Amino acid sequence: MKKATMHNSNKFIGFKENIIENFWPYPNFMEEYWCQLSGSEQKVLDFIMRQTIGFRKTSDWIAISQFTNGIGTANKGTGLSKSQIQRAIIGLEKKGFITAKRHKNRPSIFRLVYEDDQYKNNTPIFSEKDLNKAFANLLIGTKNANQNDTPDIQNE
Repeated sequence: MKKATMHNSNKFIGFKENIIENFWPYPNFMEEYWCQLSGSEQKVLDFIMRQTIGFRKTSDWIAISQFTNGIGTANKGTGLSKSQIQRAIIGLEKKGFITAKRHKNRPSIFRLVYEDDQYKNNTPIFSEKDLNKAFANLLIGTKNANQNDTPDIQNE
């Protein structure tokens, strides 16, 4: 399946007609919070959401270079500078959208914050297995989804 791509002019060529077949779930309630986020925070949050819930994970190791440059051929990153990304991450943490567990000279572990416990102790509400099962039931064709290698903050 071909992805929507940019021509040499960098003008978006449009969405493919079969877009519904190639998507990740985006929480509808987030539109209530867009007004609270800067443009950089929104891009960084979307990137984290794609790398976590988009791949049926509860958390993920993400390097600043991945936010800036993308990950392989899968995406091109956020288009933001390193300093914009760092400010956005701090803003998202202060506003309660994410937690970031930083590691010296390694990518950080990013996790979305869920309403019932706010991850005050970095303890997830649901296990990765529970979330994977829930997403498998929600998404078309994910009955036999592969389990991803996901950092488990519970065991760190």
